[in-house]
Amino acid sequence: MVVKEYKNTSNNLTISIHDYHEWKYFLVKRAIKKKFKLSKSSKIYVDCFGDVKFQDFENKDGRISIEWSIWEGLHIVALDEQSERLVYAIMEFLKNKYGNTNV
Repeated sequence: MVVKEYKNTSNNLTISIHDYHEWKYFLVKRAIKKKFKLSKSSKIYVDCFGDVKFQDFENKDGRISIEWSIWEGLHIVALDEQSERLVYAIMEFLKNKYGNTNV
């Protein structure tokens, strides 16, 4: 698993895991939600072709979006600057749970 870290066009910290299959999105989303005690803060959005999926979550440490697209794979996005630590913690969790991570 190779993870890339960058700021998106809205200047939000984003970690991206390419080559991540669609069926894993729901499994990983559930694992992250459970581990970090996240509550849903939006409904899941799926575009009309099923090429893009995302949902927002929050806990006491911040607000994030867990996203998947057919082109780029899985993304975890900090929705504000205060949530960046949460995104880094999720990256470490994924590294430990699913394998080696290169940033």
